[in-house]
Amino acid sequence: MSLARRSEACTAAYCQEAVGWHDGRLVYGHSGTCDYESDRHEGYRVVGRADSAISAGLRMMGVRAAGGLDEATAAELDRHRFTADWLEE
Repeated sequence: MSLARRSEACTAAYCQEAVGWHDGRLVYGHSGTCDYESDRHEGYRVVGRADSAISAGLRMMGVRAAGGLDEATAAELDRHRFTADWLEE
């Protein structure tokens, strides 16, 4: 199973997109979400962070968050959450 994800800073919030495939078939998405109505683009939904496109896509893949963590952290993807944390200068 594969999940393509993208997030970007809109204003003070985040917009996310996710698409998932399994055995060459589309099984999730295209899903677009953002945190605030002021950042909503055509085709996006305004949702809470727990229901973001990426978190929902990871749940579709079987990732379960626990103990106050989100799905990206539970899947150990948080190392790449913020570009500044891993980009070499």
